[in-house]
Amino acid sequence: MVEPFLPDDAKVAAVRAALPATGAGIHLDAATAGPLPAEVAAAIDAVNGRELATGRSGPARDEELAERRDEARAAIAALVGGDLGRIALTGSTTDGLAAGVLGLDWRPGDVAVTTSHEHPALLGLLAAARERHGIEVRVVAATEPDSLAGAVAGALDGRTRLVACSHVAWTSGARLPVEAIAAAAHDAGALVVVDGAQAAGAIRVDPA
Repeated sequence: MVEPFLPDDAKVAAVRAALPATGAGIHLDAATAGPLPAEVAAAIDAVNGRELATGRSGPARDEELAERRDEARAAIAALVGGDLGRIALTGSTTDGLAAGVLGLDWRPGDVAVTTSHEHPALLGLLAAARERHGIEVRVVAATEPDSLAGAVAGALDGRTRLVACSHVAWTSGARLPVEAIAAAAHDAGALVVVDGAQAAGAIRVDPA
């Protein structure tokens, strides 16, 4: 665990020590293939060794798993400043996005609005909703971040049920104006799904 109030140079050194793979090169993928922390690798090894020796089920194992999940949810709530009761764990970012995109009660003719900055995982889920439910997917062409919120707002109408976008673009690292986009979506009566894979832990986020 890296202390949060270290001086910047000491913090960078501590993060590098916690992520041994940073000594082998530069890693820009913070989502799918980010470098594995040494602490995580040690926890995986410990669980694998215990399960190899004693098996993978049983009351003690289930109780420990529930405790670990609660700890993980609490750590995430502390990181993002969110309400613990609103934190859910999923297998991946794509799983979480799928719950938000495919979990809606879509009707033919409904509209989803997104941007051309998005990861293929989100675009694929929107395409699946279009094929399954006959919705329209409007993709707002890439613009400068400062003008993107206005461009998204211009694509909204009374049929818009969902606006889905990234907080930080996976392609360029640009921070998208999610606050303004969400405000425009809510004014139009639409829900919002945000892909925060490249944001949380790198910049301050506020899920409220």
